[in-house]
Amino acid sequence: MASTFRMVDGDLFFDVNGRLDNIEGFDKVSQDIAEILLTNLDISRDYGSELVLVDSSPVFNVSEAQVTTYVLDAVDRLRALQRTNQFTTQQEEIAAVEQIEVYKNDQTEITFGLSVLTTAGPSIDSGVNLAQKPVALNHLLPPSTSEQSQEFDQKVRNANPVITGETHE
Repeated sequence: MASTFRMVDGDLFFDVNGRLDNIEGFDKVSQDIAEILLTNLDISRDYGSELVLVDSSPVFNVSEAQVTTYVLDAVDRLRALQRTNQFTTQQEEIAAVEQIEVYKNDQTEITFGLSVLTTAGPSIDSGVNLAQKPVALNHLLPPSTSEQSQEFDQKVRNANPVITGETHE
């Protein structure tokens, strides 16, 4: 049985005890679909999708049919990868794409939903919203107050380390 670690917003997810969360079965295939759709196509690995081409332009000049094609191509790449992995289970193996719905809200936003059928039977639903990414200027923000207070405390304490068993005069 194949398993992987749960991801949240592209990062590994740790539970409240600081442990990685193992997922398998339907949760794993759902995460695999999202990962392949949101990963830029890497031709050398034959992994990812061409959806990055959609959101790289200030105005989306792509049709719903083209987005559907990009999604189908990405899912086909994932299915090919699943066929070569000996640990893929029936709950993880994509048997067919049941439905893809693409909505172009305006020239700057495309939303699509995807439903796949696994070999074990139940459907897995996934949805993605493609929109222009806002400009992030977090590097221009001042350090947080906690960082500032730590720096201040360190300066006030003179930052001379005291080694256990010795006194500082």
